Amino acid sequence: MNILHVLSQKELTGAEVYASSLINAQVKDGHVVYQVSNGFFHPNEATQIPLQVEAKGLQFWKSVSILRQILIDKKIQVIHGHSRAAAKLIFYARRGLKIGY
Repeated sequence: MNILHVLSQKELTGAEVYASSLINAQVKDGHVVYQVSNGFFHPNEATQIPLQVEAKGLQFWKSVSILRQILIDKKIQVIHGHSRAAAKLIFYARRGLKIGY
């Protein structure tokens, strides 16, 4: 399964440590895992893709477009959001796509 984790990290928090543990378990189980975030502060086995998750205005819509393209290109089947900013971005990026959230 192709899984995407979306975080809005600007510093190390418990959410990222939790996501890293979950990612490592998913990779160990044979899944292909990607992580999208503002910044990466805790190592894990995911392919990390930088993106301004916590954005406003025009930059938000650019991030929506970029995330949508990632979803299509990487053939993502499940998305896991780890913050309110991530949830909002995911909501718009996956509209019309049949991807579990």
